[in-house]
Amino acid sequence: MTSLELTKNILTNKYFNNSLLPDNAKLYAIVDGAKLETLYSSIQLNATLHCCLYDGALQDHFEEAAPYLIYLDPSSDFTQTLIQNNLNNDCMILLHSTKNINDLAEHFKNYTVVYIEHLDQHALYAFYDPRVADFHFEHLSKEEIQEFLNPISCLSFTNSKRTGVLSCYYSSDNRQGWSKTDAILNKDNVVA
Repeated sequence: MTSLELTKNILTNKYFNNSLLPDNAKLYAIVDGAKLETLYSSIQLNATLHCCLYDGALQDHFEEAAPYLIYLDPSSDFTQTLIQNNLNNDCMILLHSTKNINDLAEHFKNYTVVYIEHLDQHALYAFYDPRVADFHFEHLSKEEIQEFLNPISCLSFTNSKRTGVLSCYYSSDNRQGWSKTDAILNKDNVVA
């Protein structure tokens, strides 16, 4: 499977359990600008609907390295290029939601900074890095997972340490819980 074929499959929800996705769910990505140097200029150039996940005005170099929540229009070249070239680069997670981008951004801004009690200081937390996401979900209680994933129907990512696996967290019926599935991508996958 080529990276182009994989991208088309993701954009047509082939790897997602469609029975668990509301009809009006939109596809978004949270992308780490620090890992994708061209992200900020690309979203500006393409006039892509996006929100920075850091509060307040940022200096230029922080603005370029910040995490962004981006609406992924399945028909846009930007979306196809972003997924095709970066799905296995540990720089983004994908999510489906019926919420608007501003509500989602406000929710996820709550998770970009954590307090480290034994150091008595705050630190940036990159939950949107797939390697961190794997760790993050393994160490949260069911209630914490529910709170984190509340505004979304599905969160998915690939982790470079687990090449060929698309991990998906789905809302269960009536938001009573979450289930995780791993979609095994073709072992001949050539994702850039």
